[in-house]
Amino acid sequence: MRCKLLLIHVTPEILKVDLTRMVELTHREAKVNDLVLHDLVIERATRQQQYYLMQSEMKQNSTLRPKEDVGTASKTHQRPFKQQPRDPVAPVGGRNVAGPRNPPRDGCLIYKGSHWARDCPTATAEQKAGVERMLCEKKYRPQERVKRIIADGEPGFRSAVINGVLDVPFCPDTGSDVNIIGRPVMAELRELMPGLRTTMIDPPVEVVAAGGNTMLCHEKVQVDLQIVTAAGPLRLTNIECLVLDAPEEELLLGRTTLQSIGVDLDGVFEQLAQQSIEAAEAEADDIPSDHVNVLETREDNEVETVLHGLVDEAIAAGFEPTRAEDLRNLVMEYSDVFRVRLRHDAAAEVEPLEVRLVDGAQPYRSGVRRYPEAQRTFLREYVRELEAAGLVERNKTKSLGMPGAAGGEARHW
Repeated sequence: MRCKLLLIHVTPEILKVDLTRMVELTHREAKVNDLVLHDLVIERATRQQQYYLMQSEMKQNSTLRPKEDVGTASKTHQRPFKQQPRDPVAPVGGRNVAGPRNPPRDGCLIYKGSHWARDCPTATAEQKAGVERMLCEKKYRPQERVKRIIADGEPGFRSAVINGVLDVPFCPDTGSDVNIIGRPVMAELRELMPGLRTTMIDPPVEVVAAGGNTMLCHEKVQVDLQIVTAAGPLRLTNIECLVLDAPEEELLLGRTTLQSIGVDLDGVFEQLAQQSIEAAEAEADDIPSDHVNVLETREDNEVETVLHGLVDEAIAAGFEPTRAEDLRNLVMEYSDVFRVRLRHDAAAEVEPLEVRLVDGAQPYRSGVRRYPEAQRTFLREYVRELEAAGLVERNKTKSLGMPGAAGGEARHW
């Protein structure tokens, strides 16, 4: 109980969420040992403070850099590790006035040797000219940004934790086919996780950004995400993201990932369109409801055919042949209670279901469930059939599909 009280009063909220997750999953001893909980709080608070200071320093550098580069159109807002080295323009005899430069970290752009591309002993003049032309195009190419438009007063970003170590803003993008992670975010993630592995893409994937501009993604990475929501953290595992060579600090979640957790914007539009079509058909239908059952002889015949088939299957499975005719007559006598497909029938004459809560009952909130695509498709189609038959209706007034009631009060359905 003591550890629980300490954990409840931890601030800030993001530290509280992080500690709750670790206590529930990896550090269960902290539930009963306050010393272990104290050490865990110190460790996580120190790590979050280090990340906060690093983010503050990076933001200060990003705000000061444009002031230093005023009047230089060719320079853009990039992080230091992404800037391409600029060769000084000097006579041949004075090239080494400032001292020899260190070789590039990734090696020669042509043969990956420990020298600059222009000093490569095995490259031809055409190869060196091609590398120089590529660097010039990359240098003067405008930076591509995939940004969303927000209204005044709207929160600037939603928060997601990557692999449990890096907190970044993310944006759900239903117009994107893939998940996108920017190069700056990837660099920070590698600093925190040196052993993180990425997969090279050959050939590179072409990405169309906002405005029709295209960029190439040369690698991809699989990460675990924890999306911070008001109801608690939502965990996603093995999410594949393309690494975009652009100064993007947001994580973009594509349509496929959103659909895997039940966020299907196209499905919502389909439901709205289906409701409009059904409303128009209901207004144009001039057949009285008392005579609708007269037109359903075809379905009744289908029901009888199915029932005869079921009786035949029972006989083939070993049902007593001498009583088969009695079974067939009994089933056909109550054929009106069977349906081949759902429809809006008359209400059953039964007592209304009454649910009474026990005194002192506590509310329960189930977690977010992830269903396979085939199961989600079946659920969507089945619910649409129920809605089309009038057996269920969409509740547009309450967040929960049940009427509110005080403890002990009966609920009628």
